[in-house]
Amino acid sequence: MSIQPFEPADLILRGPTQVAASVPYLLGFQPSDSVVVVFATVRGRHILTARVDVPRDPEGTVAMYESALAISERAHEQQAAYVSFVIYPPDDGAGVRLPVVVEALRQAVERTHLSLDSIATVQHGTWRDELDRDAPALLLDEVGLDAAAQWVAHGVTYEASREDLAARICGPETDTSRAVREVIERNGDKWRRELVKTAASRRQMEDQIAAYVTVVDINSCSEARDHVSPVPSAEEIAAWVIALADNRVREPLLWRLADGFLEGEASAIRLHQDALARLCALVRNTPAELAAPIASCAAAYAWQLGDGASAGIAADHGLNANPRNVLCGLVMSAVAAGVHPRVWLDMLRSMTLKQLRSGPRRSKSELLGDSW
Repeated sequence: MSIQPFEPADLILRGPTQVAASVPYLLGFQPSDSVVVVFATVRGRHILTARVDVPRDPEGTVAMYESALAISERAHEQQAAYVSFVIYPPDDGAGVRLPVVVEALRQAVERTHLSLDSIATVQHGTWRDELDRDAPALLLDEVGLDAAAQWVAHGVTYEASREDLAARICGPETDTSRAVREVIERNGDKWRRELVKTAASRRQMEDQIAAYVTVVDINSCSEARDHVSPVPSAEEIAAWVIALADNRVREPLLWRLADGFLEGEASAIRLHQDALARLCALVRNTPAELAAPIASCAAAYAWQLGDGASAGIAADHGLNANPRNVLCGLVMSAVAAGVHPRVWLDMLRSMTLKQLRSGPRRSKSELLGDSW
């Protein structure tokens, strides 16, 4: 799922080709073998984007129909008025009955209060209207150029595939992650306790992580996804891994990332994207078995930014490390259900920094599992 709270304010998601051209930017990657649904308000303001695999059998078609119906109802609750579907058929086409898929989507929308804007396919760069097969096929790079240009002008780009996006968050162990594990093992239990023993020590950890993640100079922000965020030392990451397992460090950090969250400003988009890239760099360079606390922060922040793909990848990575991690589970459920990130923002804003910093400490096993 992808919910963009701050897409370019001047981007108009009206017209099926404009929607199709925006899909990779909304998802964060170029989809393939996918059915993508995009919801918008009466004025064309984007509400929600979601994807599922193209069904290849009757059971898959039923599941897709039910998913489309459920997400359409939730989008309507969020003031969506129009819905568009973009289908990316697999190259081999094996097992896919496109007319059946189109009809299932059309029937799902008929059961809602939404207006069906379009059902189209995109294959090999060609856009085709599946509700009017007599209409000419169009080259998406040409007819969607204006929409794509507006995304790029605001610093929004996308990966070539979901796998490429995932590689920024998790993958084979890095030299840094091995060094982080060595630091933690070498320093021992007393060092771990001292890092979060007092309010002052916890605040020091919180401020260090915030200083790394938060960039205040717009000129230093990444302009594209191929920008490589700087990686802190193994000693720093090791300390932050321990500190973020304490909710009195983690939750104030997330509150600070949500504080002053602005919608629609180009500078805000770049600042938040760079912060997310830095959080993902931390996850990528943390030992997988210890990644749950940092991954939960990246997942929650990606959800806040409307980057459902990254949120889901980070949450899944954290749950693999610790299936009991509450925040990762919350984000995973929210992304799957298409819950708007304003729910997360309202939750954080209902508390003060003082409350979060002085709240009761949760058990280590709840967040880190049995790794230690």
